[in-house]
Amino acid sequence: MNRTKQLLSVLLALCILLCGPLWQASAETDDFDYRVRENTAIITNYSGGKQDVVIPGTLGGYPVAGLDADAFSGNPYLVSVKLPESMTEIANEAFSHCSKLERVEFGGALRRIGVSAFMGCTALQSFTIPDSVTDLGAGCFQDCTALETVTVGSGVTTLPGDLFGMCTALKTVRLGQNTQRVSFGTFSGCFCEGGDLYVSAALVSFPETALDPGFAGVIHCYTESPLYETLFFSAWRLSPYTMTGITTQTDAPLSVAASPLPQAVPTAGLHVLALYAPEDGFTVPPLELTAYTVPETMEFRTPGTVDVPVRFEHFSASYPVTVTGAAAPASLRIAAQPADTVYYAGDGAQTIDTTGLRVELVYTDGTAEDVTSQCTLPGTHVFSAAGTETIVVRYGKMQTSFTVAVQELALHITANGSVPSGVFKKKIGLFSSYRRNPVQLGIDGLPEDAIRAVEYRVIESGMQVDANGTLTHRGLFAATGVVQATVTDAHGGTHTATLRVIFYRFALQILLRFAKYR
Repeated sequence: MNRTKQLLSVLLALCILLCGPLWQASAETDDFDYRVRENTAIITNYSGGKQDVVIPGTLGGYPVAGLDADAFSGNPYLVSVKLPESMTEIANEAFSHCSKLERVEFGGALRRIGVSAFMGCTALQSFTIPDSVTDLGAGCFQDCTALETVTVGSGVTTLPGDLFGMCTALKTVRLGQNTQRVSFGTFSGCFCEGGDLYVSAALVSFPETALDPGFAGVIHCYTESPLYETLFFSAWRLSPYTMTGITTQTDAPLSVAASPLPQAVPTAGLHVLALYAPEDGFTVPPLELTAYTVPETMEFRTPGTVDVPVRFEHFSASYPVTVTGAAAPASLRIAAQPADTVYYAGDGAQTIDTTGLRVELVYTDGTAEDVTSQCTLPGTHVFSAAGTETIVVRYGKMQTSFTVAVQELALHITANGSVPSGVFKKKIGLFSSYRRNPVQLGIDGLPEDAIRAVEYRVIESGMQVDANGTLTHRGLFAATGVVQATVTDAHGGTHTATLRVIFYRFALQILLRFAKYR
């Protein structure tokens, strides 16, 4: 009998030990009222009196997804609360006026904190908005009079109105790296005794009304941001972040095909970021720059990797570009000579005739490519003396050449179809008219098809010559003069020749024998 009682006592003790935690857990969950929404539990009220509350991950078998409006509002005991990983939403005024609340630990799924969710939590001193949060309600921290430090997560893009209204103890606020807009009255009643506001790289809108008229703090900002010039007001104290360098990122690897010619530098998907020194232990996020410089063109001659330089002010960095191609350019060669390689020595620059010229780029595997249209040649050249001249052809930094022959011209002026041996004498009858007895000039020594233009002029006496080379004298008495012909050849070279001409009458022939002319 005694042995039976002892056995029953042991079994009862074991049951108490095993079942005790279950009863305890059941008692804790009994403090939460909830409703079911789309197969999730939304807590509507907490009736417990604990200082440190851990909100369960499930209620009634449903994952806890949110806190309803006023769920903890006005709780006089709450000091700390830990939210489950499954919670995505804190509704309006969920923790408002929890006067002893000091600490909030979030799960990784939280997306929304509603309007006035922590309003009047006068024991809160520090708050970090998780990176997962993308939606903040207006007045979320309004009247948190002990709040000193706030860090905004990277998921927040807009700070609504009165977000920190009358947070009179606020000393430090760090905006998230993606915070783009601050609204009317966001910091009303804040920073009146000083403090530090660290703005984000993404900030594009910051109205003057976002701050209290008595703002006495310092705004730490990016001088490289357009906001620095256009939106910050001169009455505010600004402290620029200290830039330490730049770095680069690309959305995808960049590449070009190998070529000896300069090519446009690829920049699609390139991001240049300014780097900054920490501010009071706060890591300043990089700022994407838009006013950097990159070479417009570069040579990418050999397969491999080329570092493209990037500059911003006195800072520099680079990014890699992959140069593709199975064979690399090796040399340049003349595959076909120009049809015309003969020029005449003369004055002035002559046009290089490249008709028929073919230039090839030779690769390391022995293949060749016609690159004539992409080559650079000197358009003109001065051929001042007979001999040979080298004409250089360039393709990028590669070059080759061909030679042309330069010939000396024996250029003469003809008179009435023949080349005079010295002075040309035009004799007419005693009663004939000089005017009706012209001399027809011409050119000898240069093929007709090599002549582009001829210009005649008289450089002595009163004789006249027209554009066709017809030389006349209109006086009554004898005349002597020198005619000069300037010939432009087919390449634009210029050449000159002269001829002395005498107009005289037969009766004066005896006297002219005594004249000394050359």
